[in-house]
Amino acid sequence: MIYSLLKQQDYTKMLWKNGKGYTYEIAKDTTQCQEGSFNWRISMAQVDQNGSFSDFSGYQRVISVLEGEGIHLAIDDQSEEKLYPFTAFAFDGASQTQCTLLKDPVTDFNLIYAPQKYRARCQWLNINEIQRFCSQAQTILIFSVCDSMTIKTNQFNETLGKHETLFMTQNESLKQFDLITQANQNHFCCVIELSKI
Repeated sequence: MIYSLLKQQDYTKMLWKNGKGYTYEIAKDTTQCQEGSFNWRISMAQVDQNGSFSDFSGYQRVISVLEGEGIHLAIDDQSEEKLYPFTAFAFDGASQTQCTLLKDPVTDFNLIYAPQKYRARCQWLNINEIQRFCSQAQTILIFSVCDSMTIKTNQFNETLGKHETLFMTQNESLKQFDLITQANQNHFCCVIELSKI
């Protein structure tokens, strides 16, 4: 396994496809992709006003709220979803999706991936001082919302700050992870697992 710690200054600021805001790209895979496309991408963005989402036809999307009260999504005029912090919601990137703020601006967190190329899992964990999980995914990313979170494996110990990411690739076996936080702080983190089909 190869791993690296990504900090906020490492993230790439880029304009939304629809030109109405900015995304901070955390990580992506572009192996054997044409220019402008990707196999998967993880990012976060500030949403300051109501509006429509960019078109990502050919991709699956998973969105969460990091900061703020939440958002209301209307998808293809057929279904609606209220999304509150630290819950994941999946939908087709080709859907016509309208976003309405429940109150103030929010910061969201996004996984976008090509389902014909990758299997993906995205889950939020609420850590009560220590939590263990196991994974044999080829690529694993752990995004911290904690002020300080330590990740221990039999290979390494790393400490993440708020909105920092541990990025692990080329995993070939089942790995055990212990996530450790201190009392009296926000205990959430997001675990994303990706494997080629």
